[in-house]
Amino acid sequence: MEHGLSSHCERNRESMISIWLTPAAKDKKELAAIIADLAAHFDTPKFEPHITVATSPATPDEIKEPLRVALRKTRVVRMDACQIGYSTNFTNSLYISMNASHYYASLVRAVQESHSDLLLPKNEPRLSLLYRANEEAFKRKIAQSFEVNGKTYEFNAIKVVQMHHPVESIRDVASWRIKANIPLLPREARG
Repeated sequence: MEHGLSSHCERNRESMISIWLTPAAKDKKELAAIIADLAAHFDTPKFEPHITVATSPATPDEIKEPLRVALRKTRVVRMDACQIGYSTNFTNSLYISMNASHYYASLVRAVQESHSDLLLPKNEPRLSLLYRANEEAFKRKIAQSFEVNGKTYEFNAIKVVQMHHPVESIRDVASWRIKANIPLLPREARG
């Protein structure tokens, strides 16, 4: 079966909310170009650059306003990239591992306080570059072609995205719908 699931499986899938931290314009442009280039070269899905901060089975309406309130004093997040990683998972195929800054930790706390029904990733912040199942040797080779160590990325918005879980195909990625965009406050100028 090409990039899809059987009808039976689709009926049993859950609608989920994913809370994304998204990069500022300059970094978004660079990362989106990398994702688009990889997608075109390897016939994989294109997607918006993001770090998944949390997921939830709640509806967008249950999440949006509490999240806006919780993030009202949250500032832009900067994080340094530490390495390119890869896994056999579809959605964590090839990614940039970030060093979690104290700004990121504060943002995660605010997100966590916004709703009781959130699931947080158990790993470091990761920004995916490629969605493709298995093929570890292939992903290792691609990972070795990137150098990101020490590069600083800036993230200036949270997005609430509705999707089906689990994400396993190009069709799943194409079905994602952004339900809210919550800008973060600018960093304070140093005097």
